[in-house]
Amino acid sequence: MQQGKMAERFDLPADPEWSGVAISREEWIKDPDAAFEFWITHSLSSGDREFARNSIAMYGSMLRAFQRFLSECCPKQNVLTVNADQIRRFLESLEGRGRTPPRRGREKKPPQATIVQRAIQIKTKRRYTFLLSKLMVHLIEIGCRQLNPFHEDVPIVTGYDLESTITFLSESEDLLLQDYLLNRLDMSAWWQKRQRVMLLFILATGVNVGEATAAAIDDFMMDNDTLYFCAVGGDPLTKRRIVRYRVPIPMFCYEPLRDWLDERRTYLADPDCDDQTHAYLAFPRREAGGKLSSVAVYFSVNICLHEIGFQAKDMGPWVLRYTFMRRQILRGLSDEAIMSMCGLTTFKTVRRMRGVI
Repeated sequence: MQQGKMAERFDLPADPEWSGVAISREEWIKDPDAAFEFWITHSLSSGDREFARNSIAMYGSMLRAFQRFLSECCPKQNVLTVNADQIRRFLESLEGRGRTPPRRGREKKPPQATIVQRAIQIKTKRRYTFLLSKLMVHLIEIGCRQLNPFHEDVPIVTGYDLESTITFLSESEDLLLQDYLLNRLDMSAWWQKRQRVMLLFILATGVNVGEATAAAIDDFMMDNDTLYFCAVGGDPLTKRRIVRYRVPIPMFCYEPLRDWLDERRTYLADPDCDDQTHAYLAFPRREAGGKLSSVAVYFSVNICLHEIGFQAKDMGPWVLRYTFMRRQILRGLSDEAIMSMCGLTTFKTVRRMRGVI
């Protein structure tokens, strides 16, 4: 596809066949939400690159945010008329998941908060840029656009097309973090106890942040004296809640997690407890309830990694998830087994991991 500036035109006929379904130019304008959803589930996820359910749900949320921005433009825009300057303004408006860390009682704001937040903003922009660039390419391929705004002379986001790096802990660093969480982390406050068990849980099971913050007490099940975590999610196609996968809890996390869940159940069983929204969560923001933000988890991981002397460009929860995958690869597990334990639907991440360890 030719890159560079071209005259913007929007009078081109749409391709009558889009994955076997007729999608007209008018439908992209009149019902963009439906067109976005179809594109994510049928076009973006087809071919040689499929996406996990979590990714599809995330992309849907991102596209709805972009659509809201377009509807608030003056004059109002749509995916067929938006240009590079408008996309650049949209990306500049993204602030990551929260401008500042959430307030957490007496928790002190870490000195590197500004640096960490800037890293979150850059990653957020690159995720949006990847998705919107793919959308523009698709609209050109079906004849609804002629110009891709991302092929302007000045890049909208530098390096957006670069594949993200995989960062994980070495075996010694893995053990060092386990020891820090189990034996050296201050647990004088309730939120510090929650932080300890939650990070042990992520390190032990490789769940992502969304699954960790949404984990309910009842999602942990005992089967033949083995504790399992059942990752429950909503199917983006059927909207039904399903158990997507389950993963056993290893020994180094077993007792702390079991004791924490027992404490949560005891608290909620007390008739005098003032439980609030999301009190059923295993790792709520407060003892009485409330959902913990992903930014709070990011800072918790970041601080602990700094405490053990680990330094890398990525200092967030993905380090723990990749460390879990590395552990399974070194155990000799197959790609299929690791995919099942991590809720993955493609081989891509596991095979990339094998190429760097």
